[in-house]
Formats: sequence, C-alpha cells, structure tokens
Amino acid sequence: KLQSQFRLTYNMILNLLRVDEMKIEDMIRRSFAEFNAQSALPSTKALLKKASKACTSLDMVEWPVDNDACPESLIQQYAQCVNEGSEIGKYLMGKIQDSNYVSKILTPGTPVLYYQNSAGDLPQMAIICAVKNAPQAYGALGKSRKKLTVFVLHNKSMPMTEAVDKLEETKRKLSELNIRDKQSGGEKGFYQLENSRMHKPHLFSRKLPVTMESKGHLWSILEIDADDILCIMKGSMNGFDSNAVLANEEGIITDTVDFLRKKGDDFLSGKEMLVSAKNDLKLQDIDDIQSYLKLSGTVARLQRFECNSSNRLFEQFRIIQAKHKIGLRVSQLRHKLSDASLHQMPEFHQRVVILQHFGYLDDLQLVKMKGRVACEIQSCDELLATEMIFRGMMTGLKAQEAIALMSSLVFQGERSGEDENVLFLDNSSMHMLRQKTEELIFLAQEVGEIQGEILDQPDDYDRKLNFGLLQPTYEWASGMPFSSIMEGTSVMEGTIVRTIIRLEETCREFKDAARVMGDPHLLKLMEEASFLIKRDVIFAASLYVA
Repeated sequence: KLQSQFRLTYNMILNLLRVDEMKIEDMIRRSFAEFNAQSALPSTKALLKKASKACTSLDMVEWPVDNDACPESLIQQYAQCVNEGSEIGKYLMGKIQDSNYVSKILTPGTPVLYYQNSAGDLPQMAIICAVKNAPQAYGALGKSRKKLTVFVLHNKSMPMTEAVDKLEETKRKLSELNIRDKQSGGEKGFYQLENSRMHKPHLFSRKLPVTMESKGHLWSILEIDADDILCIMKGSMNGFDSNAVLANEEGIITDTVDFLRKKGDDFLSGKEMLVSAKNDLKLQDIDDIQSYLKLSGTVARLQRFECNSSNRLFEQFRIIQAKHKIGLRVSQLRHKLSDASLHQMPEFHQRVVILQHFGYLDDLQLVKMKGRVACEIQSCDELLATEMIFRGMMTGLKAQEAIALMSSLVFQGERSGEDENVLFLDNSSMHMLRQKTEELIFLAQEVGEIQGEILDQPDDYDRKLNFGLLQPTYEWASGMPFSSIMEGTSVMEGTIVRTIIRLEETCREFKDAARVMGDPHLLKLMEEASFLIKRDVIFAASLYVA
C-alpha cells in the first residue's frame, strides 16, 4: 500500500508564510496524502447540491398552526433535549454492555425508554422481552454487543396513516405464514398452550417487526440494538412472561399495555423514573457517574415539556429532526470541501502555535527575525540550530569547538560512539565545550517538552542530538591526520566523511543566518570553522567526477 511521506516542517511553514502567492493549504492539498480526498471532490459537490436542495424544500414546509400544534421553537428545544439524552444514553449503554453485570441489568420485564434516531420516532415506553448477543465481526476485540427484543407502546400522536401502514404490513407478514387471527374464527395455529407457562411457537420472533392494536393502543415488537435504549427505568413488571408476549397471548398483551401506559403517565407527571447509577447499573468510574447524572437531568427536562401531551408532536418532531439531519449533512459536506478538512491542517495550526511560542511568528502569523533565520537552516533541525544561535551558545567557543558542537545536530550514525566522548570532555581544556554541550541537551529537552504539550505526534527530540562524532570532528578541525583520528574512534570512515561534508554545508547556512541577523562575530566564526574542516582527503576531488 502506498503511503505519503509528505511531512510538515517548521522550515516549510516559515518559507510559505513569507510568500503571499502560495498558501500552506495549497501545498497540503497537492500532497499524495490528500489524493483520495481530492479525487472525491466532484461527488462531494454533487451530494452537497442535492442536500442543499433538500434543505431548501424542508424550509418551505408550512409549520402547523392549529390548536394542537406547538410553536416551532418549543419543538426545537424538545428535539435538542432528546438528541442530547440519546448521545449520553449510547455512551452509557456501551459501558453497561462492557460490564460484568449486563445480564442482571438487561433482563426481560425491565421497562426502558426507547429512542432510535435513525427511525425518526419519538422516545417511547418499552419493555424488554428477550436479550441475545449481536453477531460479532471475526477477530473483533471486546465483549459482544447486545440485541434486544422489546415491546414498544407507541405514542398517541403517531399519524393515522403511518399506524394503518404498520398494521397492514403486520397483517401481510402473518398471512405469509398462513395464520389467521383467532378473533376472525380461523385456526388456532399461531400459538398453543401446553400448560400455563409454556408457549409455542414464538410467532412474532419469526416476522419482526410486527405492529398490532390492543384496547385502542398501538404497540410493536421490535428487535433493536441495546444502544437504542435512552435510559433504563425502575420498577420491573411483575409476572411478565416474554414467551406469552411473543406468542401473542391476549391476557399478557393487555397487562403489558396497561403497565407501559401507567409508566407513560408517571413519566409525564414528572416522577423520578431512572434506576440508581451505583446500586442498579453498578457504575464505578466517576466520569460514568457524572454522565449518568447529566442524563438524569436531561430526562427530567424532557418530562417537563408541554408538548408531550400534543397530538401533533410526532409530526412536528419529525419535521425538526429532518431539518436537523439534513442541516448536519450539509455542514459535513461543506467541511469536506473546505481547507479545514485537510488531514494535516490540525498539525499545521499546532506547529504555528509552537513557532509563536518561541518567537518565530507574531500573533498575525507574520515571520519575525528568528523565523527568517530559521528559513536559512536546511541541513539540520531548524529549531535547535536557531535557538543555539539566538541563545548565544556559539559565543566564547573556538572554531574547532563550535564545529564539534554543531556535529551533534548533523551526525546520524550509531550512538555507540557517545561513550568515547566522556573522557574527551572531562579534559580541563574542554570545560567550555562541555558547558555548551550540557546547555544544548537542556535546550533539546525544553523544545521536546513544549512540542509534547501541543503536538498530537511530537518529534522525538531525545534522538535529535547525537554526540558520537564530537571528538573526531574536533580533532579534524584541529589539523590531525585522518588515519590518526580513525585509531581513536569506532565510527566508520565513510560516516565521518559524509558528516564533515554535511557540516561544511551547515557552516554555509549558519553564515547566511549571520548575514540575516547582522552578526559579524558568528559570520567570522563560521568562515574560520569552514576553512579548518575543508581540507585533505575528505574534500579531495573524486576520481569518478574529476
């Protein structure tokens, strides 16, 4: 699989911010990392056009103004409350399904408040009939999710046409099984009673969902995800027999309808309905308990809405939810088409914050002096190199010591050679270089800590410095023969050659930085250091290109 190697660097950001004609967003958009997203732009634009058209159509829907209708602002507040409760409920149901007490919490006969956002229904009273494990993907980790069979008592405000459609659909399903309704004088084949507690077969289990009417109340038996439970209520139904419900026994159906109707009346009267977080749900984590307290408050607010008793609530709620969903979809599509959707934009903003923290950019993202200096550094880490210069770490050093210190920014070999520098730095004549080395280590730690606080994936500044070539570089700059240097180090010859050639390039960049700053001392120091290392076998013309 091809993966983009495009990475944002401080040098890149600073250079792009200096040029008005080019934006960082254009650079990111042209990278291979954004190829799939950019390829999908035409289809995204088409979806946005279609969604915007649907949004306009919904805005043209006339809001009901009869006596049973509620103000649109009230239904909006109601819908917002329902959506907030649904989000918290999904989170908590996930926690409950992961707990060891799930089999004791989700039991047949437990009343719940059921709400399926995707179906566009209102929150409705329901009772659990059966619980089973949902199919789990092969190799999936964690405990399996739960599927619930629930008996739902529909809200009285459900539109008549929808209720009729549900009843007709159930009648068609039952006719496919060649089963006649007992009240019509047909066969008694759809359920049999061997004794008072045994029922077979479970008719409704074979054709869910089903919807029927009892005593003027519409009810359904559905199979739902446990995540569709908004909250669990206290007070289980005594004598509840889920087998009898699934076998459509008239007596238990009537009792269940009466039980849920009473629960609904208690809900509308504002009674406390929810079970205990600790005693019943066994929640222990403080964040989970706080979420449950928030859910309790949301449900309490839901109970107080005047629109609960409106006969137009179902219809009006769906209009608001449809507007909310299509508006959310339009916002998502517009976000995909905007610069904010670029994968590396969050990292860009985080790196800008770091540059502002260290004084490379001002509050308006204009490049300051330190930023102009950092733009000159290409061969090593621009932050460390620039901070070295501005914090005066090159001051007081001889040219040999300065180039040796700079080698820690450039050397990329194995770190085993660092131990060889301990005795070298312990020499009394190296006290200044030893002090600057300690300051540089402290600087790298400081930069690393700042990045760790701001960046999601900070650079590993513990590995940015490598002092494995400190002594060989100092000795080469002091005029020692290459053969003598190789006798005192375990670093390979080719690695030393490559590093010193790269160091000469770093010297040129430091000289350019000194010119930008107007620092003659640093310029002279780098010219001398470059002269000292640019000699003998390392810079001899190659036989292959001479």
